[in-house]
Amino acid sequence: MSLMYLTEVSAAPGTPDANKFVFYVKSDGLLYFKNDAGVETPFKPVGAGTGDLLSDGTVPLSANWDIGSFQLRAETFQSDVATGTPPFVVASTTVVANLNASLLEGNAAAAFATSAQGDLADTSVQPADLGTAAAADVGDFATAAQGDAADAAKAKTDFLTITQSVNLDAIETRVNELDAAVVLVGEWDASVGTFPGGGTAQAGQSWIVSVAGTVDGVAFGDNDRIIAITDNASTATYAANWHKADYTDEVLSVAGLIGAISAANLRTAINVEDGATADQTGAEIKAAYEAEADTNALTDARAAKVDALAGWQTDNDAITAALGDRWYYTGSGHAATFPGTFDKGSFPDMIQFHNGGTGNLALTPSAGDSLIVNGADLGADVAYDLEPGRLAICIPDTADDAWSVVVIGVSSGAGGMTVTPVKTANYTANENEVVPVDSTGGAFTITMPASATAQARVIIMDVGKACGTNNVTLARNGATFDGVAEDFVIDQNHGRVDAASDGSDDWITHLIGSPNAIDVAIDEAQVDARVVAVASGVESRDFSVSDMWEGGTNAPGAEITLGSVGVLGQFRARPFDTSTSEVLFFTWRVPNNYDPTAGLSFDVQWSATNTNTGSVRWEIRPLALSDGEVIDDVQIADGCFADDNGQGTAGTILQSAQSGRKFISNLAKGDIVSIRLLRRTDVDDYNADANFISLTLYWTTDAPTED
Repeated sequence: MSLMYLTEVSAAPGTPDANKFVFYVKSDGLLYFKNDAGVETPFKPVGAGTGDLLSDGTVPLSANWDIGSFQLRAETFQSDVATGTPPFVVASTTVVANLNASLLEGNAAAAFATSAQGDLADTSVQPADLGTAAAADVGDFATAAQGDAADAAKAKTDFLTITQSVNLDAIETRVNELDAAVVLVGEWDASVGTFPGGGTAQAGQSWIVSVAGTVDGVAFGDNDRIIAITDNASTATYAANWHKADYTDEVLSVAGLIGAISAANLRTAINVEDGATADQTGAEIKAAYEAEADTNALTDARAAKVDALAGWQTDNDAITAALGDRWYYTGSGHAATFPGTFDKGSFPDMIQFHNGGTGNLALTPSAGDSLIVNGADLGADVAYDLEPGRLAICIPDTADDAWSVVVIGVSSGAGGMTVTPVKTANYTANENEVVPVDSTGGAFTITMPASATAQARVIIMDVGKACGTNNVTLARNGATFDGVAEDFVIDQNHGRVDAASDGSDDWITHLIGSPNAIDVAIDEAQVDARVVAVASGVESRDFSVSDMWEGGTNAPGAEITLGSVGVLGQFRARPFDTSTSEVLFFTWRVPNNYDPTAGLSFDVQWSATNTNTGSVRWEIRPLALSDGEVIDDVQIADGCFADDNGQGTAGTILQSAQSGRKFISNLAKGDIVSIRLLRRTDVDDYNADANFISLTLYWTTDAPTED
């Protein structure tokens, strides 16, 4: 046996020649060989866990071991590599049969769907954890495609929150029922004459009517709705195809309120007080209205009184009067008896008598009562004869068992005067008419009656106080005025003409109102030709507050109105103070038929302001001016005065006693007289303001004379 000893080398020898190799021992004590390719391979030592690999495992591998294309078989394969390093590295994608693993990428089998469950995931939405693996065969698990489907399904179901069990079949039924819901499609023009949808309208589809029209006899208005009630609804037939929802009378708002409207808000909106009810009877509403202090309600009792004043009753025989009566008497020599009981001073509880007959009407008080006629107390049980043509207004007086009677002396021939409505345009007057005129809107003409009968009268009064601006012409209509063939022109405010016919086409005029109120267009020759026969007697003229003016200091209070427009009309008045002798002035032209030997007298109409009963003294002081003469003065001490007493009731209209006649020396016809009216507070004891209404001036006419 031969031995070969090798010496250790510090470095590997070079590569041997082709087809040769070299052995050598390096300093690590191992034997190496290197082939002709230069590959160095060590020989492992044998035994004691080192050296070559032993079958009993006592010598382990010290490096990676590639056994080439050979199989490695064993009963058990065990890897002790730590977590983080895969125990197998497999290049083949071929399925390993019978591989039973408890984890797949860290997930247990229960985390995966079976193949059957994966198929379900392909066709419906399922949660990712739908079911668990029931078998060990890998075929029971979902494929990658099935897993992807499950992931997509889960992404959708993540939007769902289910807190209880849900019956999907019931949901399906309810969804199918949505086919019957009303769905707005758009607008429909009903004027085209066919139903909408073109024959394909489905049940529940609806349209809003944009243009009204009628189709198949059914009228549709703006904003109505039409709804299909069957699929493929007809375009021509309404019945069984369509339903109309009528919005024509739709209430969009109530008194400006919309939405839910409370009763309180509605009452506020329509200004209805809380507590008002809709079921109040007419009687209840009337009683509540009349009970309010500030309504000025006309109660039944007052309405009855007004009704009684509405018209005149006519009688030609004895009259039994009641409060509120208005009698037009047409007989002769009868009596009118007053009621025995009455309200004291309860205006307008009055009685009016107009004597249109041919004889006197005896106004007879009830037993024990008295009449105070124009301020003069006739005494108990004394009657007053109301002459034809006169009007008596009888008012219950404040004194027990007395009547205050105001007599207006209007002579109207055989018949009474009729007062027409106020005229504002051309009008033809009738005989015995009082015609109020108002020319505020423009001038116009009143035509006198043609061929008037004897003693027929027409009175024209400017109640509009506008004749000074817009004249009212009195057309003579074929007759004459005072013998002159010219029309009258009223060209002054407050003017009034009282014309009486002579029965031969001539009107004899009497002018009342402001001086020169009437302008008659005649020439001097015509004036010279006018001869008017005037009977001897007493004439008068009324002067109201509108005819008077203030003259410096001590003027009475500003003009006021008295009375009610709706009953007798109103009086204009000026309040005269209780402590200062206040003054008003007016002028009077002495007429040509004035009798200078008789003198003047006057009385005053006034109204009491309180319940005092003292006396009031009214006095006039005339100043006459003649051509070329000095002013004649009647002094206060001469006593041209009229006295009257308060009757104890505020608002009573009173007339003073007529003053004594006062002769004015050197007063001639045609003179201008300035008259001063004053209240002598230094000698009266009424101790309250007195409301002056008017003054009547009386004078005596002489025998017939030239005008």
